[in-house]
Amino acid sequence: MAATDTSDWVSEIVCESAEAMAFLGFSCTGSTTTTTTTKKTVPIAVTAVNHSATYALHTLAIGDWGVDLGLGSCCNVYRQTGVNNAEYYKDQQAQSNVAYLLTLSAEKLQPKAILGHGDNFYWNGLGSDDVNYRFLNSFEAMYSAPALLDIKWLNVAGNHDLGGATFICGKRDNEFVECSGTADLLKQLDEKFTRQSGYVSPYNDRWHMPSRYYVERLEDAASGVSVDVFNIDTNAAAIHGGLQICCQCYGYKMKYGGDQSCSDVSRGDTLCAGGDTEMFDACMSQIAAWQADSMEQLESDAAASTATWKVVNTHYSPHFHMTPVMMAEVNAILNKTGIHLYINGHTHAESHEFGSFNTHFVTNGAGGGIQSESIGEPPAYATELTPLWQGANSPYGIFELSFGAEQMKMQFVTFDDKWSFAMKSADTVKGGALLGHCWLIPSDGSLGAAC
Repeated sequence: MAATDTSDWVSEIVCESAEAMAFLGFSCTGSTTTTTTTKKTVPIAVTAVNHSATYALHTLAIGDWGVDLGLGSCCNVYRQTGVNNAEYYKDQQAQSNVAYLLTLSAEKLQPKAILGHGDNFYWNGLGSDDVNYRFLNSFEAMYSAPALLDIKWLNVAGNHDLGGATFICGKRDNEFVECSGTADLLKQLDEKFTRQSGYVSPYNDRWHMPSRYYVERLEDAASGVSVDVFNIDTNAAAIHGGLQICCQCYGYKMKYGGDQSCSDVSRGDTLCAGGDTEMFDACMSQIAAWQADSMEQLESDAAASTATWKVVNTHYSPHFHMTPVMMAEVNAILNKTGIHLYINGHTHAESHEFGSFNTHFVTNGAGGGIQSESIGEPPAYATELTPLWQGANSPYGIFELSFGAEQMKMQFVTFDDKWSFAMKSADTVKGGALLGHCWLIPSDGSLGAAC
């Protein structure tokens, strides 16, 4: 079945915007995919790299990993190829198999932390009765290998952690209900976050998401290498951010029906907060305030940071997901404060761009919680960016991040050709890790070079 041939709200999420239209294997109108890059003409300072460098400190990074327990990896049933094939099985088992890749990297590198880019619990975050069940099945059981149990996870919230699909209010998955009013919505919007932030893992308290903005210092005592990870809230982004969360369109579409697509709704529409503009405005204002607070603290803390490396971990990309004005505001902070790497999820694909102000950007959203996709190039107005890589053939995977005194290394990890995906996960033959895109970044954040 083609994704655009069904009125199911899940399929609408797949094809609801230009950013989502490139899903591999779908017949969304105007769908295209690309695996090539075209560099823009941007003045770039080049610092030499050392291909023999050693690294004192490591982290792993994964985005958009928390699969809906009822569906397997999202939207696989809408593949044009049907369901009885290896591609379908690969999608449906994606989270557990990417977790295996994470384990292989953890065994090899013994990382200090795992950076999680949000969308931890598809489709709609946690209800009050869901917390233990979802954490047990979506997190603890999935990442239970011994090599992972002692590693702290540095998490942020994505749109699907705050709602992002059906109603925000309710106690459990697939039973969310219309909020009784503005106060109820704001209360439960906040509780969507605190249900995750208050969780204590039985394995060395490894789950970290203490607030919407926080800084985590990672250090290697022997070498003196340090990394400040700035975990920030960017849910006011234009693409699937505040508007999608606050409209709750898929809930209202189930209530009211009709032919209007959730990609077309706006303030005041019946399918956007039931037409309640007071509720919608209050929700949007709260989300904007959370992001503004993150940006204010980031600007202050990153400027004062003495860490060898500065990394931003968040859900949304400035150039792929924000308006030109918001992108410019974020990039100005990154430029001013010397951020070396900005890494995000949301788009369920993999890419790497370089900003002429000496910040590298990585989209890393194919962690297995939702069907992987391809990604296009940055919009034309992102004139300060040079595309360096896009993951070909919609790969699932993670990034390894390695830090030294003068240089860091980024390495994408995906499935090698030894994997054989079967109908039953127990029959899937696990292969190994294919080391893909690899890039060396000098300590001044300049362009660097391929490994």
